[in-house]
Amino acid sequence: MYLSEEGYDSVAEKLFGRAEVHRFLLEFDTPRAGGFAPLRFLPKTIGVVLGMVSSKVPQLEPVETLKPDERVKLRLCVDAARAIWGD
Repeated sequence: MYLSEEGYDSVAEKLFGRAEVHRFLLEFDTPRAGGFAPLRFLPKTIGVVLGMVSSKVPQLEPVETLKPDERVKLRLCVDAARAIWGD
């Protein structure tokens, strides 16, 4: 659900602790999302999916370009997750 034009800073503390959900799907694919600091308010019992690879860019790449690019993007997501949460 779309909540705000701002990052998660303005809603994280109240929303993350009160929402009756099993997981949040959070977009981090544009600067609008802000940093990862608001994630500290997520209860350990709630899962989170970080959308860090954008599907909003309208440019289409040739298939041959996508093959190595997608691997690099997915590797970046894995590396970021390890840097943030460890192995």
